[in-house]
Amino acid sequence: MYIDPMGLLLIHTAETEQRLARAELRRVIAERVAPDEREQPSAKAAAHPRSRHFFRKTVEAR
Repeated sequence: MYIDPMGLLLIHTAETEQRLARAELRRVIAERVAPDEREQPSAKAAAHPRSRHFFRKTVEAR
């Protein structure tokens, strides 16, 4: 079976461009959502004091 090298390059280039476009879209969406998340503290974070959160991370890291 013959595989056309130019066709393979075109397909690879198109797939790469699609992946880059999707990554850029995800980045833009994340930038738009990030300020909203910073303004509203989550209920889970409010339920635990900051010191307990630090201690839990320290214990789990060991």
